[in-house]
Amino acid sequence: MRGWAVHGGAIRALSAAEVAAVRLLPDDPGAGAPGGPPVGAVVHRTALELPGYRCRPL
Repeated sequence: MRGWAVHGGAIRALSAAEVAAVRLLPDDPGAGAPGGPPVGAVVHRTALELPGYRCRPL
């Protein structure tokens, strides 16, 4: 599993550790249960850089 973050319209590749940490956040903050399948069921990898890619404002 890989992941990216958007900040100020720029996309930043997440490290494997950041992807793993985000997956431990609850899908529904009110429920308090971790999101997604059990952590051992996936391999977290550092995301690929997307040079020059920017997000358009909504």
